[in-house]
Amino acid sequence: MKSLHRAAVFMLGLWGVCFACASERPRFESHCYKQVTGDGENTDITLLTLTQNGETISGNYYWLPAFKDRRLGSFEGEKAEMGYQVTYAYEQEGVRGHSALTFVLEPDHIVIQGGEPALGLAQTLPEVDCKGLSTPAP
Repeated sequence: MKSLHRAAVFMLGLWGVCFACASERPRFESHCYKQVTGDGENTDITLLTLTQNGETISGNYYWLPAFKDRRLGSFEGEKAEMGYQVTYAYEQEGVRGHSALTFVLEPDHIVIQGGEPALGLAQTLPEVDCKGLSTPAP
């Protein structure tokens, strides 16, 4: 009977250690944001997908206009006092560039701040379901 009791205590101890380890692992969360303006042939799409891993985020930020060259890029960043500070690297019209941006994640949208005003990077995008969302090939 004592050995059965010891085995049960041992198993509970192992379960507690495993549970503690599992709860300390970073959690990956995916978020998608999309803004569609215009209609028909005049539709512009802005799309942002991100993966949040604890204090860091990474993902893609695309501008897909109807009649202009698209801007495709990716970003990485870390949690800061007012959101996430990210570095956004992109290519548009055959030219590569980068911008420092701030992303503020809200319950149903993302606020993007920073970048040169002429680039139009600063926006507010509504959150959408990531399922079935297609992204352009680079």
